[in-house]
Amino acid sequence: MGAGPRPGRMVLARAGAMMGVIVAGVLLSGPSLHALSDRPQPARRPVERHDSAKNEITNLQAESLSGQSMQVTVDYAYAGDQGIEDVFLHAAALEYYLHGEGVRSRVPGTSFPGAAVSVGSGRITLTIERVVEGDLSTSTSVRVCLISLQKHSAFLCRNFAHTKEWD
Repeated sequence: MGAGPRPGRMVLARAGAMMGVIVAGVLLSGPSLHALSDRPQPARRPVERHDSAKNEITNLQAESLSGQSMQVTVDYAYAGDQGIEDVFLHAAALEYYLHGEGVRSRVPGTSFPGAAVSVGSGRITLTIERVVEGDLSTSTSVRVCLISLQKHSAFLCRNFAHTKEWD
């Protein structure tokens, strides 16, 4: 045997590909579909979870770690209405382009990391990094979304104003 891929690996590959498509379609627009990140990274600082009656994303805290990275921490509440598996929180640094006409895109060459969430509330810290060299850029906001792979949708997104210079 051993001639074909094992079924478990195929499902994982499909889930990863679907997640990339959902995240790319929700977080990005226009020509900025570059440098898709790998699988979601686990949350760095898990906190006690509490039951929640609604979905929320609140309290963004952002810190520039260098000209190539920033760390964002958000509080979330997940009611469980999109299932109990394959629900993720993702973040992306956005910039304005087209001379300030209000169209946003992800800062070229930056990642959009994610982490799995559980039913209840918690806090997740993610690091957005420039993974591909690019020109100097300025991000003006951070977009954070709760995404369901099973439902193929971003069911809640919030934009938070935050300015960062990227080298």
